Amino acid sequence: MGIFGLRGIVNHYNNNGSKVFGCFLDASKAFDNVMHEKLCLKLSDRKIPISVVRLFYRWCKTQRFCILWANDYSRDFCVHKSVRQGGVLSPYLFSLYMDELGFLLSQSGVGCRIGSTSCNNLWYADDLCLLAPSVTALQRLIDICCDYVTKHNIAFNSRKTVCMVLDFSI
Repeated sequence: MGIFGLRGIVNHYNNNGSKVFGCFLDASKAFDNVMHEKLCLKLSDRKIPISVVRLFYRWCKTQRFCILWANDYSRDFCVHKSVRQGGVLSPYLFSLYMDELGFLLSQSGVGCRIGSTSCNNLWYADDLCLLAPSVTALQRLIDICCDYVTKHNIAFNSRKTVCMVLDFSI
């Protein structure tokens, strides 16, 4: 679906004589950096019953882990942030943790639009694609992302970040 959407947006702009500038971002160790307190606030903001939010928070804060290596167990330890890699709920919890960024990008009035619909950000798990009709607009979208991830303890992997001009009409 993401590739289909990307292609449709770029084709729309190219067919109307414009290039699209894209930036592809990958959140580094994204699931590992989710802060429990902020996640619980976001759950609460979504009108999840406070008893469920408290139970979830307590579960996050009281879990103990250990590492098995060659038939030996480490001392147990507590994890102060993260959602579990491979956990059934983890992709949903991470999406909830990051969805405000998508809202901020969409509401910025910057980047690609088709009619009144903002088409400036596409997501797949911890990967983000920003789309804009100019380099200046793309930089503004990147700045919005940088502000958000700084406040939410997420970092983008600079080695996996790619910016490019998308012109399918060539």
